[in-house]
Amino acid sequence: MTSTAGYDIHGVNLLAEAAEPTPLHALDRRLGPFRSEARLDEGHVRLLLGVDTLSPPSGNSRPVYDAPDTQVAYCQDIDELYVDYRGVRLRCAPGPGLIQMSWPRGDTADVWVATHPLLTIALIEVLKRRGLYSLHAACAATAGDGVVVAGPSGAGKSTLAIALARAGWRFLSDDMVFLARGPAGGDVLGFPDEVDVTPQTLAMFPELVTAARPPEVPGRNKSSLRLEDALDLTPLPRCRPTVVVLPSLAHRSRTTLVPVGAAEALVELAPNVLLTERVSAQAHLTALADLVEHTPCYRLETGRDLDEVIQMLAGVVAEASGSREQTGCPPSEPS
Repeated sequence: MTSTAGYDIHGVNLLAEAAEPTPLHALDRRLGPFRSEARLDEGHVRLLLGVDTLSPPSGNSRPVYDAPDTQVAYCQDIDELYVDYRGVRLRCAPGPGLIQMSWPRGDTADVWVATHPLLTIALIEVLKRRGLYSLHAACAATAGDGVVVAGPSGAGKSTLAIALARAGWRFLSDDMVFLARGPAGGDVLGFPDEVDVTPQTLAMFPELVTAARPPEVPGRNKSSLRLEDALDLTPLPRCRPTVVVLPSLAHRSRTTLVPVGAAEALVELAPNVLLTERVSAQAHLTALADLVEHTPCYRLETGRDLDEVIQMLAGVVAEASGSREQTGCPPSEPS
């Protein structure tokens, strides 16, 4: 008997199906905040988990992402994305909204790979075709004004998101958000996924330890937790982007925060765009360009003074919000 689950991701209806419930439990750990009625209607996205072993698509393909032990290729002839990570496979037809996944063993590690990194790639591509543009970033907001912390893995995004949430900021995401285009840079849409934390991060925030799940993949040193449960908070669905921060770890005591121009910031954000179908890829790049053009950008080298970092970010958010009001832009309102 097929098990199903439904999700509404910022207006995009996703129906997940699996032959048995285990993959859906893993999926729900990620998409639980978007849970909705399982339904099949026009414009939905269908996710089939654990189908028979997928074959690569026929026709010419080209790589669109470089990662260890992973093939990520786009077949332009049929407009399909294909991913293979050690036998765990994904085929994604983003136009009609069909995502299929297969795995060789079906053990915990395979299911985690399918429902975490591979699913992320599929969601990025499917939502891009529906006007939601991904950004590898954390986000937190105060009074509806968001600080978007955009950077690669290991840049300290999760640590900053946790620190801001503990300080009373509204949490949207620690690792990925989506941009909805609109006036003055549009809106940031939250994606409150499980938060992955290193032992070092858990040592900094001991109140998270009891909520953390141990690593599920051999060799992976990050634990997972839901920040909503650990800190008893409700994620904010969306906010106005007010400041963009490009973080890195300084490995020193003091933090530095310096402005950067829009062109420099866009160079850093451009790798978020998967170069698949031309029109949607260009729209994704334009959304990123709109964001940095309308939003003050800073480079943050994070030291060990987290309390000072929070004060710095609060200061630049307040300054940017005040400047926006002076120029006649409407103020942000919490969702």
